[in-house]
Amino acid sequence: MSELEAPPTSKKSKPKRPPNDQERAAIAKAKAYCRSRIQPLAYEITKTEGREITIEIPHDDAGGFIAQQRATFGTVSPEFASRTAADVCDIVRSRGEAMPAPDKINAGIAAVAGIEPQNEYEAMLAAQMVGVHSVAMDMLSRAKQAGTSQP
Repeated sequence: MSELEAPPTSKKSKPKRPPNDQERAAIAKAKAYCRSRIQPLAYEITKTEGREITIEIPHDDAGGFIAQQRATFGTVSPEFASRTAADVCDIVRSRGEAMPAPDKINAGIAAVAGIEPQNEYEAMLAAQMVGVHSVAMDMLSRAKQAGTSQP
């Protein structure tokens, strides 16, 4: 299944109506947009027994992956790229989690890629933006769940 195909539906759900003209136009525009974008850097992440995860390159072109990682973080330094990727992993980890969920790691990396930092300075700011966004969403979620206290 490609990223532009719909996931399989449950056999119990009733058939849906086809999209109307405006929805078809919006869908066509969205598909063209997705095809025009370059797939961001993503790690192959698997959870092992306990709380450990393994992070690997998802294909057999290690040199290409390393170049893509450096470009994602706006640097030619493999050390800076690896350190900043690790920082993003730490940033997206939820409170109490030993390791972040794989989708959170790749989402954080995708956010940095979307910012397209051109140098290390911009990459540091991009990583901070991921952190600020993560904390803001967590705090907003907590605020919505908090009960009101009546004096």
